[in-house]
Amino acid sequence: MNTNGTKSARVNRAKKEWSLAMKEWEEANLVCAKTVRVLERNFFVLRKKTLVLELSYMRLKEARRAKKTNGRR
Repeated sequence: MNTNGTKSARVNRAKKEWSLAMKEWEEANLVCAKTVRVLERNFFVLRKKTLVLELSYMRLKEARRAKKTNGRR
């Protein structure tokens, strides 16, 4: 005798499991999407700060070079 119940009961149970799995997948997908947006924003903030630091360093080098050439004259 089949202990899993009737065919319709198995189908209904499978549908519920599928529905639950899809809901969990959608929630996980939303979390991943939010995480990706946060990571992208952090990347662009860090890139901007890196560019500012590079520009500041280049200005500092220019100022030092100008100071050395002015002192030699």
